[in-house]
Amino acid sequence: MAKFAGYLELRRQGFSAVVDVPASKREAVGAKRLKKGLGTRDKHVAKARLAKALLGLHARIDAACRRNADTDAVTAEAMAYREHLESVRKPGGAVYQQETVLDPATGTEQTVEVEIAEDIIRDAVEVRGEEIASEEGRDRAKAFADIAMGRATPLKHHVETWLSEPGRRGTVRAPRTILEYRAILNSFALWLGGEGLGSTVEGVSRVVAGEYVSSLHVKSH
Repeated sequence: MAKFAGYLELRRQGFSAVVDVPASKREAVGAKRLKKGLGTRDKHVAKARLAKALLGLHARIDAACRRNADTDAVTAEAMAYREHLESVRKPGGAVYQQETVLDPATGTEQTVEVEIAEDIIRDAVEVRGEEIASEEGRDRAKAFADIAMGRATPLKHHVETWLSEPGRRGTVRAPRTILEYRAILNSFALWLGGEGLGSTVEGVSRVVAGEYVSSLHVKSH
């Protein structure tokens, strides 16, 4: 059974989920621990809500560590959720909980194990998406959800792999060439965003690429 590190803490206002940030990640996160209120003083209810809350806190830690000049916080957070989703889909990565169900054939109750890992992540993404929608709009929330659930990939996500792959003349090593390639990709990503197309791999088609080339010709004249 997969577990997310963390624990319950009871304060006057109720239970909270708490995650201690590893020492190696505290500078990036800016805190020694993160907390999320669970909205209850009932310990049983708090335990039922703990897994989802811990997942969200770990996603925040991962997002903080992934942030850089080319990755905004919301995209980084979405990618952290995506990585958790990919991990639980691997063999042995699922989370299970016991539930009592009624057997229609015998009329008796039975205790069964129900897989809930993906449900936990989907619910967490949905809740976070609503928060983003209220703060930054529905388009931003949809982009977050698409990336988090693996339906879209940020355009710059594979840039390091691309730059390290050998081309016709071997691996790109010249710093000037790497800077040039980064600048080209950044310009393309900004154009996509400005056109409302979303800076994702899936959003780039032959038609979109052609429109971008046309826009460059217009600028040059």
